[in-house]
Amino acid sequence: MKHLITLLLNGLAVYVSALVLNMLFPAVLPVYVQSYPVAIGVSIAIALVNMLIKPVLKLVTLPINIITLGFFSLIVNGICMLIVPYIVNIFVPGGFVISGLLWAIVYGALVSFTQSTLAVLVK
Repeated sequence: MKHLITLLLNGLAVYVSALVLNMLFPAVLPVYVQSYPVAIGVSIAIALVNMLIKPVLKLVTLPINIITLGFFSLIVNGICMLIVPYIVNIFVPGGFVISGLLWAIVYGALVSFTQSTLAVLVK
């Protein structure tokens, strides 16, 4: 039951973060999420990418991450977030779109912040 609630909250965080970015930057439309069920699929895809691909990317980019004092982790997070639409769009074509690396970095940070906030509010 706890995992189901976490999944629903993560889907809500994905959906709300996309709405916030699109309201702040309406001319650009940085992130598009088709619906709440797609947002739940996005949260599952984010979890898969974070579990399977992100550790490999962090290991490969470890030297540059050390040189930049950890700031390159933002780029790694953005790259991971850019991989997610390819996974989601296999099942729902055009259901999730991110406009570029900069928006992926901003969206990833906003989703993380929203997930943390919702987790605190639920407890």
